[in-house]
Amino acid sequence: MTPAGNFPSGFGSGLGGSFPTNVWYYSPAQLAAYDALYSNRTPAYSGWNSDFEVHEKDGAGYLQANLEGANWSGNVGLRLVSTQEYSAYNFGNISNPNPGGYTGPIPSTVVGAITTSHYGPYVPIAVTHTYNDVLPSLNLKFDLSKELVARFSAARTMARPDYSALAGTVTTNAPPAAGTDGSGTAGNPNLKPITSNNVDGTIEWYFAPHSLLSATLFDMDMTSYVGYGSTFENLVNSGGGAGGATTQVITWDLTTPVNVSANVWGTEFSYQQPFLKNFGVLANYTYTDNAKDNTGAPVVGLSRNTGNLTVYYEDQTFNARLAYNVRSSFYSGLDRSTAFYQYTTNTLAATLGYKYNEHLAFTFDGMNLNNPVLKYFGPQGSVEPERFYVNGRQFYLNAHIKY
Repeated sequence: MTPAGNFPSGFGSGLGGSFPTNVWYYSPAQLAAYDALYSNRTPAYSGWNSDFEVHEKDGAGYLQANLEGANWSGNVGLRLVSTQEYSAYNFGNISNPNPGGYTGPIPSTVVGAITTSHYGPYVPIAVTHTYNDVLPSLNLKFDLSKELVARFSAARTMARPDYSALAGTVTTNAPPAAGTDGSGTAGNPNLKPITSNNVDGTIEWYFAPHSLLSATLFDMDMTSYVGYGSTFENLVNSGGGAGGATTQVITWDLTTPVNVSANVWGTEFSYQQPFLKNFGVLANYTYTDNAKDNTGAPVVGLSRNTGNLTVYYEDQTFNARLAYNVRSSFYSGLDRSTAFYQYTTNTLAATLGYKYNEHLAFTFDGMNLNNPVLKYFGPQGSVEPERFYVNGRQFYLNAHIKY
């Protein structure tokens, strides 16, 4: 098949090194034709490990009572949340599957087996869970003086895992040599919701009109959040290669999301002040304890230091903002059971706004103006590159119409 053309000659130039430019590509139509001719599938089914289905039904109710006294106010609330999850996946071609208990490929005579896949027969498996969470909260505000305000809050919060994490798909890499384990990644339809008990206290000083200086201490006891772990499964070597025949059952070391617990605490400082009438500055900095979860792994996505600085201009018809953001390196997860990290990144963004009249306004947003390179490396302190990404600069023009 002849490639449809080449990417622009500068493609990938922002990655540095000797990354090739002017890379060729296939068109979507060519890829569809190739898929129809050469992939091991029928029109109805692809490989057993590629099909999945995730459904989620959520319900919630909330009660709140407002509180007020001399120089203080607040509220207390209770949220009840129900989560019903259904995940169907095709964990066929596995020794001791559930249900079945077969060794090697699933026999085509098994009731409910899908036999039209060229990867071998498999049986779809459905997993259902219902989670009910009780989430209390308390918020208090104390007016210590005309310029000084103290705030305190305590709450139990809940979030749900990404659908991609709940999907039961399995992606495998052929073993490097015969007699060795394969590797790969898999979803986890048994993931529980992410829950956390949070406490924070803030002191706010309004030292001038429209100006603020604040400091916050926070603590998050994450009783359940999504980390990464490994599990060993016995699967048929559908990829062949050095691992042996495609009918041979071998062991695969799969990286999969798992529920773990962790405690994270930190502090945040914020500053805001206008100057020269229409200009102003905003800044904040957050320090977070680089805690480890109960398995000893770092908390996923947690940077020790994050901060941003924004300068702005505002009048009745025009506004502009320029924001610089930076975050230190953080743990991204496991790649074939090996930890990898994203290095320190910084981004520059800008927003321009124009109000034509009460009914029509325009905004122009620019993101990644410095065209940052997202660099991922192996274990912390390692110089072994894992992957580099350049997403390019992004621009958005919006019109806002109000009647």
